[in-house]
Amino acid sequence: MSIRHIQLSVAVISVTVAAACSTPEPTATPASTPSPTPLPAMSGSGGGVIAFVSDRDGNAEIFVMNADGTDQTQLTDTGASRRNLHPAWSPDGSQIVYQAEPTAGREDIWVVGLDGSDARQLTSKRNSRRPAWSPDGAQIAFDQWNGRNTGLCTISPDGTDQQCLTPVTPDADFFDPAWSPDGTRIACALHSHPSGRDEGYRIHILDVAAARQNAEGDNMRRLVEGGDAEEDNPTWSPDGQQIAFTSVREGHWQIFVVDTDGTNLRQLTHDAVDHRYPTWAPDGERMAFQSNPDGQWDIYVLNVDGTEALRLTAHDASDQHPDWRP
Repeated sequence: MSIRHIQLSVAVISVTVAAACSTPEPTATPASTPSPTPLPAMSGSGGGVIAFVSDRDGNAEIFVMNADGTDQTQLTDTGASRRNLHPAWSPDGSQIVYQAEPTAGREDIWVVGLDGSDARQLTSKRNSRRPAWSPDGAQIAFDQWNGRNTGLCTISPDGTDQQCLTPVTPDADFFDPAWSPDGTRIACALHSHPSGRDEGYRIHILDVAAARQNAEGDNMRRLVEGGDAEEDNPTWSPDGQQIAFTSVREGHWQIFVVDTDGTNLRQLTHDAVDHRYPTWAPDGERMAFQSNPDGQWDIYVLNVDGTEALRLTAHDASDQHPDWRP
């Protein structure tokens, strides 16, 4: 596999040789560097806005910014009493759901309006994390500790109608849900540990309708068969044809893309730093993600062929968990 360099607007990430073996072998990325696709219009609505988390005021809060890195604006201000993490947009772009982590106590799911108003708590009984809004706006998926394992659940935006979709078992945990654009499937990271034997994290696809009928049934399939690399952070392309995720196959977390049937696996980044939490632009041409070449997390965007990575944040604080507005 060839060595490729990713150009950054503020910092340069060093490149390592992509030589790790996996099954199937990722397709090599093109050697040529095409012209970058123009960024979407910075209109303050639609595809031009990214939500993210920053601790630049001393506490993890939700921020929003234009997709060129301008107009970075703090949305929540809850102070040292809790950390706000993992923002996810509503389909109409008017609200953000997020994970609130108190200094003492359980994590819960909250929703807030785009102007910072109407913040409301949706869950209150068990640790609930990493929310994701369904494409039709009717449900929010999240992972929740149920007393025996972490499972995937859904809840209505008004906090009613909670239902869990995965088995209650001591042998596996389910994390990081991501809805397909048609709302029929959820991608997630499954951590299998039968009888205490750690088999790692792998991306799986859940059939939502089947899981609603019988959460204890066999409603999942693994996305990429074979191999034993750790996998996490799945996210669907806007057309529903591909899934991006992160995986450790070269000593660091890198970004991969694969077709939804598990074929055509390809690696987008090949760097001696970590890249996490990819999120697709609405036009399907770019991704935002977090990376740590300077020792703290910052937000970047790159073309979906792995070229032209541009740094959006350059604060001394940690900026992470990006989510691109639909």
